[in-house]
Amino acid sequence: QAIVAPFSSAKSSTFSYTMNFYGVRANYRLSDPESTLVPYGFVGTGVIRSTYNFMGSKSSSNYLGWNIGAGLEFFPNFLDNLGASAELGYGSMNINTLGTAVRGVSLGLGLHYYVK
Repeated sequence: QAIVAPFSSAKSSTFSYTMNFYGVRANYRLSDPESTLVPYGFVGTGVIRSTYNFMGSKSSSNYLGWNIGAGLEFFPNFLDNLGASAELGYGSMNINTLGTAVRGVSLGLGLHYYVK
């Protein structure tokens, strides 16, 4: 998976701020993909890029991060190409300007349509 996500954007005549995420993620299914309930593992990495401009003073920062986790995807037999997933992950992101890292646990829920 390739992920591009614009988080926020603010603009005025003297101030502008943007923050975007760019990343990649790989999923690995741990059982037969034709099953109703499919466990999977994932790993990912990405960068958050923030830029701001205040009265002509410009600055930008990049924050690198990674994540790892596992989940279950459910494929109901009565709905073709549709799946629902729940996952638990752990990740870390380096904050260069503070000289530290932010770490945490994430919980994700998803609804997916697959083109076959």
